Amino acid sequence: MLVLQRWSSARGPVARGVYCALRAFEGGSGPPNPRVILDGNPWTPAGALSSTGISFPRLSRSFAAAGTQGVPYDQLAVGVPKESFEGERRVALTPAGVAALKKAGFKEVLVESGAGAAANFSDADYEAAGAVMGSTGDAFGRDIVLKIRPPHEASEVPLLQQGARLISFLHPAQNKGLVDALAQKRVSALAMDCIPRTISRAQTFDALSSMANIAGYRAVIEAANHFGRFFTGQITAAGRVPPAKMLVIGGGVAGLSAIGTAKNMGAVVRVFDTRAAVAEQAKSLGAEFLTVNIEESGEGGGGYAKEMSKEFIEAEMKLFAEQAKDVDIIITTALIPGKRAPVLIKNHMVESMKPGSVTVDLAAEQGGNVETTVPGKVVQAGGVTCIGYTDLPSRLPTQSSTLFSNNISKFLLSMGPFTGHKGQFCIDHADEAMVAGFHSLVGLAAVTTSIASYMAADPAHLDAVHAASTYFGTFIGAVTLTGSAVAFGKLHGVLPSKPLALPGKNALNLGLLAGNAAAGAAFLTTGDPGVALAALGATTALAGGLGAHMTASIGGADMPVVITLLNSYSGYALCAEGFMLGNDLLTTVGALIGSSGAILSYIMCRAMNRSLANVILGGYATAAAGPAAEVGGTHAEVDAHGAAEVLTSARSVLIVPGYGLAVAGAQYAIADLVKRLRSKNIAVKFGIHPVAGRMPGQLNVLLAEAGVPYDIVEEMDEVNPHMEDFDVALVIGANDTINSAAIEDPNSVIAGMPVVEVWKAKQVIVLKRTMGTGYAGADNPVFYKPNTQMLLGDAKTVCDQLNQKVTEALGLSGEEWSPPMVWLGETLQKLGSAAVKMAQNTSRNNKSTIFEVSYLGLSLLGSWLILRWALKQMDPTKKNVETAKQRKKALSKRLGRPVNTDGQYEDVSKRVIAQEVVNPAHINITLQDVGGLDHIIEDLQRNVITPMRRPELFRTSLLRQKRGVLLYGPPGTGKTMLAKALASECNACFINLKASTLLSKWYGDTNKLIAAVWSLAAKIAPTILFIDEVDSLLGHRRAVEHEATTAMKTEFMQLWDGFESASDSNIVVLGATNKRDDLDDAVLRRFSLQYEVRLPQRAQRETILGLLLARHARELGAQYLDPTLMAEVEGRARGAANGTAAPTGGSALRALAERTEGYSGSDLTELCSMAAAIPFHDAAPTQSSPAPLSLRHFEAVLAAYTPPSRAAQETQAAKRRGGRGVADLPAREDSMRVLAAMFNSMLGSQQQESEEEGSV
Repeated sequence: MLVLQRWSSARGPVARGVYCALRAFEGGSGPPNPRVILDGNPWTPAGALSSTGISFPRLSRSFAAAGTQGVPYDQLAVGVPKESFEGERRVALTPAGVAALKKAGFKEVLVESGAGAAANFSDADYEAAGAVMGSTGDAFGRDIVLKIRPPHEASEVPLLQQGARLISFLHPAQNKGLVDALAQKRVSALAMDCIPRTISRAQTFDALSSMANIAGYRAVIEAANHFGRFFTGQITAAGRVPPAKMLVIGGGVAGLSAIGTAKNMGAVVRVFDTRAAVAEQAKSLGAEFLTVNIEESGEGGGGYAKEMSKEFIEAEMKLFAEQAKDVDIIITTALIPGKRAPVLIKNHMVESMKPGSVTVDLAAEQGGNVETTVPGKVVQAGGVTCIGYTDLPSRLPTQSSTLFSNNISKFLLSMGPFTGHKGQFCIDHADEAMVAGFHSLVGLAAVTTSIASYMAADPAHLDAVHAASTYFGTFIGAVTLTGSAVAFGKLHGVLPSKPLALPGKNALNLGLLAGNAAAGAAFLTTGDPGVALAALGATTALAGGLGAHMTASIGGADMPVVITLLNSYSGYALCAEGFMLGNDLLTTVGALIGSSGAILSYIMCRAMNRSLANVILGGYATAAAGPAAEVGGTHAEVDAHGAAEVLTSARSVLIVPGYGLAVAGAQYAIADLVKRLRSKNIAVKFGIHPVAGRMPGQLNVLLAEAGVPYDIVEEMDEVNPHMEDFDVALVIGANDTINSAAIEDPNSVIAGMPVVEVWKAKQVIVLKRTMGTGYAGADNPVFYKPNTQMLLGDAKTVCDQLNQKVTEALGLSGEEWSPPMVWLGETLQKLGSAAVKMAQNTSRNNKSTIFEVSYLGLSLLGSWLILRWALKQMDPTKKNVETAKQRKKALSKRLGRPVNTDGQYEDVSKRVIAQEVVNPAHINITLQDVGGLDHIIEDLQRNVITPMRRPELFRTSLLRQKRGVLLYGPPGTGKTMLAKALASECNACFINLKASTLLSKWYGDTNKLIAAVWSLAAKIAPTILFIDEVDSLLGHRRAVEHEATTAMKTEFMQLWDGFESASDSNIVVLGATNKRDDLDDAVLRRFSLQYEVRLPQRAQRETILGLLLARHARELGAQYLDPTLMAEVEGRARGAANGTAAPTGGSALRALAERTEGYSGSDLTELCSMAAAIPFHDAAPTQSSPAPLSLRHFEAVLAAYTPPSRAAQETQAAKRRGGRGVADLPAREDSMRVLAAMFNSMLGSQQQESEEEGSV
């Protein structure tokens, strides 16, 4: 019968099918070092379970073998019975959990009818999710049974199948009879209450923390229900209401949840805990942390508290007695592993509390922390209400069931897929621990093989090569064996990560090395087999000590380098074995592993700024000059919703993954997040530290496996120079590799190590489980920097939440994408197996060597071709490349010319600017359409148009293109029209620059956009950069304006100067304004051509009217224009074509021109438009043909129309006279009288001043 297995360490492997640790009670850690009992061979030292009084039965080897092989999901049925414990309202599996198991492939999920009713999950909900409803016996009779409470020994255990699997809370140390009953039924029981919360991967399965979180929340709600006042303080008309004061004893999961809830409700919260680590967490929630004067740590195993000394208990009792008199509410959560809950609040303390006070005892089920507590009831002790409910999570049944269902379903689905048994239920005891200890096994194999081969050989005929191989195999194997074991212990928390610093450690290393050399010399020179074996034994012992001491002398931060170095040692040991056994394959493979591991170790040392000699010699000269700088401050926290808002508002995001991402298996979630962000043109990159993930290349492989495009995964040295350009740096599960103390603190244990400098980004979000240190043990100042926000939680869970929130924010669908390269991996595996088999056949039959080698070569060639084709088809950047080509093609088509783009063109900034580019072929305005500006057009023909059309002629110091043209004058005079006509005439791309295009809320993006303007303009030249109302964009630089605006103007002018000095650029900046004096002096200097575009005179107005009427006649037909006007328009057109003046006698156009004194070009266009609409309006009621446009229509408009230009001029004049508008202007005669009076007054004043000066 399989019972339970303890976790090997606090950072050991999580149950990817491994049995859980024993904990004596729901809130504590279990007895020390229990193991599975396998056919009488316990996996633990004798007597380890004596404190529990439990005798564990044996485990059937047949079941263990079956567990290792795995059982396919489609052969297993899951049962979910209704909880029979009195008052229990939770259910082990929700409809969502049923759907997850059915999706995974389980044959059947049977739920007892009514099991979820108390938690608001109906039978119909379960059936919709794919469940089958049944009776109690049906549910307990399935292969795997999922429960919350332990099964009842008398009524429920007999219903279980022989050899079934049970997953639930068990509390085995408290339920000896239940354990015996399960043993007799040969039930494989996995205790949800024994999963340690200190292992990253296990935290997803940690139901205790889930329930404790709910219990803490509900405890505050119960306290508020029984408390007679507000929690929050108030000041009202009726008087002041003080806030409630609360004391929380125990700062674990439940305590922190209670603190957060109470603070949100407005209470003043104080916290006491024996563990110093809780202080920081409590303060971050806004609570006051209480302490006693005795220095003693309460840190226990598994993240729980331990029992304190008598002196400490007396001091805390005194503290509690003082607090009881002052506070209104006390919530206790204290538990000690394996023992009854300690009594912390005595009767006299309760009696000293104020009437109406409340105590809530979360440890009531284990005896209680409050002496007046009655488990399961609410009692009155004097005037104090004492709450002793033992079912607080069950009082929120829907929420509790949802969280527990997530925990238990993910725990069930983790057994098999992570150990090579995809789609199977498999309990693999080897799991990660055996993988991590693989180097130790290689070293052990090398030692035993070396000694055994010497004993089996004839020492008298052993040549020097084999003798040396035997010695070096023993030496390297022993170093690898013990060194890997120590490294394993450091990485998994069994041994402290701090470096071991023994006195004279360097002399000790040299002594051990000298002893090995002496033993080696004795072995190689003696002819006595007994002496040789003794020398090999001494080598094993001395080399083992050397490997253990050297590795122990290295801190946790350097463990990645140690792992690669030990990998190299294992390769050399394998090479030595190959020499001894005469196996060329072992020799070759070992040499490859050894050399590649050594090279990789050297590269990693360089990347971490460490010396390879320092690593090999076990931390030589690693002591710092002084103590490390203290790190303190207050950190800011953000939730998934807030983080999603930051990510979706950014233009560029850098993701820095670490080991936490790897152990949580969050690579697929983060790959999906990246996919969604990039779909909305948010640039995303990954920054990988050379040793991130404890193993070089580990995160690169994980990201590639999840389908992250290769081209966005960059190394640390590639992203650090551009860190300030990133809007957001998202750190996932990394600590030491982003620690700024490596640069800022020369006394830090990681001083000098290159790190990813995320703190230089605009915003930083750090996703971690806690605020704790990394494996180097160094505090991280980045957590407390003003631009950093902490997103605390499990990487996988939080990334899933981020995915959901980002999807909602971006309005995308939530469909998943499957991991790529599965087919490719299987194909390569088959090809590799075939190649090895052919090589073996080749060595057996030398006669067919040539044929088989040729066949192997052709097979490899075919494999390479297939691999090349597959990689090309599965290239994650293929779609991006195609998209870039399509964009380039579309832009070239729109502009009517090839676009010389490069990889940088795909930058978001250039794509934004490209939307403002106009193809000159699409501009339907020519210089012939511009009337009244002949003198300006003539000058532009000479200074702008000809140089842009013939740039090859204008390449000297005197013959060169004018880079700036300014058109200024009143509004509506045709400046914009002239600019477009100029672009059409020069066949130049027209880029209309606006403030909304160039300005950005992100600091620095404006400069990028301006750089993109000039870069794109150069690629599509000839180009005219047109800035309408240029004074608003490049006005005077003032001290009061924002620094970003000043930087934008400076950047624009610098790039303008740079392109002006380039002889091959064909770009002209054309500005238009009616406020020339508002332009910055430096900008005016760069406009080398400046033209004042005034209001048109009579002859110019006549020309403009003629052009407008001629266009009207062309578009609608000559019948829609009065013959008189038509004749004048045609006469002007013939005169213009012949180069002669317009014929005289055109009285109609001349009359209109005289009547429109003060009209601008846009005013004349509006006049013609209004006049042309009158005939169509008159004809609309009768459906008849409209009359031709004639002079009377213009008269009708002129009688009622005041042009905007004239109105603006009159308004300005009125303001200068005293603020009156157009409607307030006096009649013409009154105006003249007022002006005459003002003039006479001024003359009189001047005459009087002259007389006074003469008298003086």
